[in-house]
Amino acid sequence: MSLYEVAEKAAETGAEKVLMVDRLKGGFARIRFLKVHEGVTQVPPSIHLRGVRFRREFKARRKDSRVLFIECDSKRNLKTDRLIQSLSDFLELPVIDAGKAVYKRGTVMRVSEDPLKRLQISFYFMPKNIEVGPRILVSRVVWEI
Repeated sequence: MSLYEVAEKAAETGAEKVLMVDRLKGGFARIRFLKVHEGVTQVPPSIHLRGVRFRREFKARRKDSRVLFIECDSKRNLKTDRLIQSLSDFLELPVIDAGKAVYKRGTVMRVSEDPLKRLQISFYFMPKNIEVGPRILVSRVVWEI
């Protein structure tokens, strides 16, 4: 769909925000955040993807896939903090400290760095702390759009 078609579809459904996943050569390439108000405006950041491991590839599956909150890790840094805050603002999800997340029930989104210091977005079912997917490996985050 073109951005114009996305704006039309969003207006039909009454959506004010759209999360768009762009594809390139058959794979997922980028996540963009769009606000719809008399047209479409892209808001930062643009998340370029290195790879995605799908929900179906995880043994543990949850039928209820709603994300209830974003977990803020104690090992966070400026790079993860900025992305967490941006996701929280756009998706209107609260950010909860990792120590308190174990007492919650539901799906949590985690933004962290993998062992190679690459950003990763993953989803876990709490309080059992079971990864339920998807796992999104980020190649870069573009803030100037």
